[in-house]
Amino acid sequence: MGWRAVAGTVILLGLLFAGQPPAKAAIVHWCTLLLTRRIKSQRVYREIDWSLLLMFAGFSSQSAALKRSHLGRRSRGIGSSLRLDQIPVLSGVTAIISNLVSNVPAVLLLKPMIASLPDQRRRG
Repeated sequence: MGWRAVAGTVILLGLLFAGQPPAKAAIVHWCTLLLTRRIKSQRVYREIDWSLLLMFAGFSSQSAALKRSHLGRRSRGIGSSLRLDQIPVLSGVTAIISNLVSNVPAVLLLKPMIASLPDQRRRG
């Protein structure tokens, strides 16, 4: 392992232990390795799956739009009316939604519904 990789890893660990968000620390680590120019930037950019990156950017914007929409505000009531607090019902709804869209949007859609349910650890 080269000195650049070791230096980048030390910087990454330092940022993480300093309390920086993991995404920010990873970007700084990536920039450190990119700026050392061991590999040309064009070669790195060719390896990026741009369509996958664009898809996840779309998921983020769809999630934000869903939270602001009428459906996002009503999702708390929807979770209790669907009886998602029962594991078989939650499993079935999750399977249906994840087959209709995809796993990531399904989780983003179900997250506010699940958050409004009573805490299962408090059942006695």
